[in-house]
Amino acid sequence: SGEHARHLRDSFFPQAVNVHCVHTTPLETETLKEHRSETYVTERTQRMERELENACVADLVVCVGPRIRRYMALALARRGVGEDKLLELVCGFSDRRVTTPRTALPSTHGVLFVGRCESPAVKGLDLFALAAGEVHSRWSASERLRRRPPPVFTVRGARTKPEELERHLDGLAGSLGAGQGAVRVALYTSDQAEIDADYRNSSLLVMPSQIGRASCRE
Repeated sequence: SGEHARHLRDSFFPQAVNVHCVHTTPLETETLKEHRSETYVTERTQRMERELENACVADLVVCVGPRIRRYMALALARRGVGEDKLLELVCGFSDRRVTTPRTALPSTHGVLFVGRCESPAVKGLDLFALAAGEVHSRWSASERLRRRPPPVFTVRGARTKPEELERHLDGLAGSLGAGQGAVRVALYTSDQAEIDADYRNSSLLVMPSQIGRASCRE
């Protein structure tokens, strides 16, 4: 699995099947590592990119549990890759008395903010974070929605101190009842493929600029 498996197949076993196993998500693990408290956004981005590269070239992607499968399905969708190569590994004990078939996991699409982040209040990032807190709070209170993961509010455009910005925005969301990770900050990029992937993975786009709106329409 991973980069070493890719190297072995490409160098010595071209007919072999490449199975990539995913058991964690950088979206959730990197923020918990104390030694990366000031660098976790950059590290998270790099690890996600490596994970996605390995998954895209693999013949089969084995995901441990429904959360990881959902994460990989959305990540692959960012690259325009379908879910056909995903296999969910169901952990735990099975009860043969349960005959009700499992329903398909709903896809989760997020809310995307694209813009400069140097002046959060001027660009409305504080309002964006508070909206995330309000949505997450109502989501968890809803009998219909609480079993589904709430949408993630992503801010794309941070150039400096992304970890500090994420903690600030996530704290604002938390003040209204949202759990940790309601708001995620992504680094600024000029890579059109990455920007297109952000758009594909979002149900709602927030753009605090008439110029930006015009370019998006193009």
